Amino acid sequence: MPIQKTIVALIFLCLSGYVMAGKYEKFEQLSKKDFLDYKTEKMTRSLELNDTQKIKIEAILESSSIQIEENKSELMKIRKQFMEMEPSDIDYKEKVQELSGEIGGLISDQLVLRGSIKREIYDVLEDDQKEKIKNRDMRNNQHKTKRSARERMRQFFRKNN
Repeated sequence: MPIQKTIVALIFLCLSGYVMAGKYEKFEQLSKKDFLDYKTEKMTRSLELNDTQKIKIEAILESSSIQIEENKSELMKIRKQFMEMEPSDIDYKEKVQELSGEIGGLISDQLVLRGSIKREIYDVLEDDQKEKIKNRDMRNNQHKTKRSARERMRQFFRKNN
């Protein structure tokens, strides 16, 4: 009898991590289209965009998403190269510095691209919407974490699917 209870307890213990993490939250990856839909829907709701603005912003996000994805894949390749490097190599330090320079360039490109996207979207908005963005940015800088943003995104997709 105690062995059966122990086995049952072990089964519950093994399954509890999977249950607590949530099947969808743990394994679900958002597609690019889902992510863009989420961003435009969020902007439409918070800034009260009209149809013309929504179409223009969707086009801006769609066109720039390809470049962002390319930069992201390059960054992941460099990260993989770094992880596969052997610290005992003679030229390890030089290789790390070389990869560091490449990463710096890609991150710089990413920042410039995101800045231009933000500027293009800002040009589409009206004055009252620009003011809402300023107020929202001030609020967002107060204690919002990456985890809570992900949770809001998951809730959005649960509600809409």
